[in-house]
Amino acid sequence: MAVNSSNEQRFANRLRQAWNQHQAGQLAAAGRVYRELLTEAPDDPDLNNLAGLLQLQTGQPRLAAKLIRRALQAEPGNPQSHYNLGMACKDQHKWKEAAEAFQSCVDLAPGNAQAMNSLGNALRLGGQAEEALGWLERALTLLPGHPAVLINLGLLHNQLGRYGEAEGYLSQLVAIQSRNAEAWNDLGVARSKLGKPEEALQAYREATRANRNFSLAWLNRGQLEEQLGQLEAAAKSFQQAISSDPALIDAHFHLAHLRSHLSSPGEIDALETLWNQGGLVNTKASRLAYALGFAHESNGDHDRAFHYMSEAHSLLGKRHRFDLESHRETVLDNMALCSTKNLAALSDAQSRDERPVLVCGMPRSGTTLVEQILASHPQVFAAGEQVILARLAGQLAAETGVHFPACLLNASQEWLLDAARQYGKTVLEPAGDAPRVTDTTPMNYLYLGLIAALYPQARIVLCMRDPLDTCLSIYRQPLTGPHAYAHDLGTLGQFYALHTQLARHWQDVFQSRLLVLRYEELVYNPEPVTRGLLDHCGLPFDPACLAFHETERQVRSPSASQVRQPLYLSSVGAWRNYEQHLGPLKTALGLDKDP
Repeated sequence: MAVNSSNEQRFANRLRQAWNQHQAGQLAAAGRVYRELLTEAPDDPDLNNLAGLLQLQTGQPRLAAKLIRRALQAEPGNPQSHYNLGMACKDQHKWKEAAEAFQSCVDLAPGNAQAMNSLGNALRLGGQAEEALGWLERALTLLPGHPAVLINLGLLHNQLGRYGEAEGYLSQLVAIQSRNAEAWNDLGVARSKLGKPEEALQAYREATRANRNFSLAWLNRGQLEEQLGQLEAAAKSFQQAISSDPALIDAHFHLAHLRSHLSSPGEIDALETLWNQGGLVNTKASRLAYALGFAHESNGDHDRAFHYMSEAHSLLGKRHRFDLESHRETVLDNMALCSTKNLAALSDAQSRDERPVLVCGMPRSGTTLVEQILASHPQVFAAGEQVILARLAGQLAAETGVHFPACLLNASQEWLLDAARQYGKTVLEPAGDAPRVTDTTPMNYLYLGLIAALYPQARIVLCMRDPLDTCLSIYRQPLTGPHAYAHDLGTLGQFYALHTQLARHWQDVFQSRLLVLRYEELVYNPEPVTRGLLDHCGLPFDPACLAFHETERQVRSPSASQVRQPLYLSSVGAWRNYEQHLGPLKTALGLDKDP
């Protein structure tokens, strides 16, 4: 309904009064007037825009969007209305609609750097990273050093894996806003990824100092403290994260997962309460189930622990299927095609680079422990878990149209040389002049034919452990990467059996270049086994390798807290605590028959 001429002045005065209240923070009073005026002039663009803005500020983005769209119907050329609509869509996580609204604002007001920044951020959140970068850089040109632009650029570069650039932008930001907790937290992420753990930890400390209730920063701080072996500090950080946000599942998970931590009755009650509340998405629910498994296991209730482990796998198994037959084909192809003769024909006979040491085997077979022992040696650089071999295998398969490892036999010398350069740049270059560099990715046992072709002098350490202990350890916690075979005990057992077949093949192929290191032998006879390991790697004995738990370095694996302790025997035969639940696994491994 249009406002007639006799009431125009009264309407304008009331709207101005409401806007003054709005600007003064008297939102309830302003809202009452806006609602009254909307009954008189429901299509007025200024009124709808201001009422929408108020709804946005009071946490009602859906209603805000409805009002602002009504304003735009009457006045489509108002850039501010388009901007406000973008904010309302962003607050509803409607990234595409938000980006479209911000784009309209920029089209109508080409010099609006704030809109460019918001457009870049919406594109970033919507997964359009490269498009986002262009708009954010334009915004920074118009607004040099603007905090909102700097943090969005930092977040974007972290998202893109360009951690050096992220560190640069975020360092600028904390230099001008020393109490910006979000910036410090994101800076910690960048520095951790750059291999600067101490600087990252300081950034997380600054974040938690600036905001004592910043649960995500406490979580990140705790994870890094755990990776650095500061286990008591890690437990306190996780507890602080939970105190700040009792529903933060990852904090509960990491606290329960700490090997040094005995879950208290109160912590278990909190976990059970969250579990009974339900309503969690699949990934969060599975993490919570694992946390409950760890918590009950730490208190010796193995039946209850196994129940929750199984719940976690049931949830994950619905989303992640494993093609056992395809994996079987890969293993058999490795055995048929990666012969001593074929690999010798592929490898560069002139290569004398002895730096790579591949530490591999089934997950949870002791690979991280072996890496920690070697990393304690002054002549070794530990590169951690790298995915470069799997990536190179995937590239070759895509280029040739033939699956791996069959495609390896068709690889040109040019491709192999380039692949060796890529591996060297990723794994070896960061090590400087270290004589030995470990690559500790368990599943690399599937790609040993490839590393033999690229670096024929590389040494291999194949970790082996009791099959029941290995499989139980895999089953009892989530692993990073593609491990869907773990969600069913029978499939897990068959996967292990295939690994054993392939391990025997590699022993025949590589002979003295491959050392089989058995976890139980290392635990019971640490010094002679460690000496044998160092000898295999061409390294002199160093006592520091026997005190590996004292080595200060960042460990990024589920075993981060375990390798901070001296060798212990409790993991040997741990499967017996769960024996009554392992029937399908024992059958798959052929261990269900009486001797």
